[in-house]
Amino acid sequence: MKQRITIEQISELDDKAKEKLRKWWSMEEYDFCTDGKRLVHIDLDLDLFDYDSKKKIEIYHDWNYKEDKPEDRISELYPLLSIGQMIEFISENDLDLLLSSWNNLDWNIEELCDALWEAVKDILINS
Repeated sequence: MKQRITIEQISELDDKAKEKLRKWWSMEEYDFCTDGKRLVHIDLDLDLFDYDSKKKIEIYHDWNYKEDKPEDRISELYPLLSIGQMIEFISENDLDLLLSSWNNLDWNIEELCDALWEAVKDILINS
């Protein structure tokens, strides 16, 4: 079963919707995200790694761990939301949409991720 959205799905959003999503996202260890070109994995120390090459990504060389927030490092990254993150986003922004989605969408368990993404996308674009 598909567990998270893809880089291609992030590209379906316009810049305004991407910014809303990025502002909502709180970077956590083991998250996956993208800069639009590559899959990025966040490790336990909130370091960023190119998922394919396993090489560390240096976004801010002068980042001060004690003074700066981890979120300051992600100005050009967008989350590849998991099923759980999408449910959280929808429930925080439009719980009625989440509840009605179960009855109004024609999907099966294999398509759950994509069905949730359509609801998230609707909120981001239309709110």
